[in-house]
Amino acid sequence: MMRFSTSCAPWARSLRPENAQTRASRRFSALFRASGLAIAALLFSPLLLSPAFAQTSIVLISNLGQTNNGNVSERSFRFTTGSHQAGYNFDKIVLSLGYVSAANATVTLREDSAGSPGDVRYTLAGPRNPASTTGSNPDYTAPANSTLNAETTYWVVVNNSSGIYQLNRRNDDTADDAAATGWSIGKFRGRNFYAKFAVHGSLIPTPPGVTISESSLSVAEEGGEATYDVS
Repeated sequence: MMRFSTSCAPWARSLRPENAQTRASRRFSALFRASGLAIAALLFSPLLLSPAFAQTSIVLISNLGQTNNGNVSERSFRFTTGSHQAGYNFDKIVLSLGYVSAANATVTLREDSAGSPGDVRYTLAGPRNPASTTGSNPDYTAPANSTLNAETTYWVVVNNSSGIYQLNRRNDDTADDAAATGWSIGKFRGRNFYAKFAVHGSLIPTPPGVTISESSLSVAEEGGEATYDVS
């Protein structure tokens, strides 16, 4: 909680007769000035100026700990974020590769468009031709300050222009225990099975609310101070 005071002009009282309406007007003006100071202090605090309130990266959804049920050449799959209304910082996606040979792949995160991959939201940085041929879990990193909205479906799309780039698959959508609340694993496009992958990031903190109370407004007079509590 913050407490601060604002001064009232000492000469203002002599300009007009004192009455109830004048006192109420002065009190409203003092509260208005105090509110502006409090809100400005919060808006320009280091917390609110930090990009998306940077937090330690965690696993938001993963099924990498589940058993493989084969691999697949289809390379577009979806997931849905949880209900944290402030949204999520998005750091990277980890893919579980089935078999890769002489590939030239790029990975993008895309918006959902009527149940199919839509516009590119982020192009991810990672290996175009991962060195290992099977069982590798390469990272594909998002640009700085990337975010995901709450309760939103996104698509991971691997575009491969040469060679072979296959992903491991699962027959069900069971997630590892580390999943954040409300996140879910979707199917490959046009298929009845699921990719093996993980999404890393963090919850964006919800900005604190502002409450201003008149802790000593009733004793403030011209030339004195009005004191407020902000929490």
